[in-house]
Amino acid sequence: MPINIIIVILTSLAFPSFSLAQDKQAGWERALPSDVDDYEDWNLRQDNKDLYLKAFGDFDGDGRQDEAYLAKNVAAGQYGVFVKLAKADAPIELDWGELKSLPRVGLYEVKPGRYTDFCARKRNRPADCVPHVSIPNEAFAVVYFEASSHTLYFKNGKWLTVWTSD
Repeated sequence: MPINIIIVILTSLAFPSFSLAQDKQAGWERALPSDVDDYEDWNLRQDNKDLYLKAFGDFDGDGRQDEAYLAKNVAAGQYGVFVKLAKADAPIELDWGELKSLPRVGLYEVKPGRYTDFCARKRNRPADCVPHVSIPNEAFAVVYFEASSHTLYFKNGKWLTVWTSD
């Protein structure tokens, strides 16, 4: 009888169960330079040491470095923007799009400060437009090369977005 208990314990140690957060990550792989190097925006990527595939900063203001990164899910035909907070067990997906658009997408760091929302630049400003936002911590932007960008930032326990160009 004691031998059976030992086998069960050893089996549990060798094959840990997966949490729901890990299951949600199934099928996702980090984007690699080879996923984006054959496209016209490759030259633009050369301006960034991480090729705009990831960004680092203290996004949640806890004093520890966090990471945002691009990932791909070939089976689903999607790319995703994930953030891994230093204090979290698993990354969370904040943004996504069609996989064919991945070579046009990049990430870069954004400093804390006051930023103008793109809606404030429109001639006929929408009624719900908040012209300026205050970003309290480091953040990161998602850029669509030669097109638009928006910044994802953490404030009051929530991830928020401000569009900075169209």
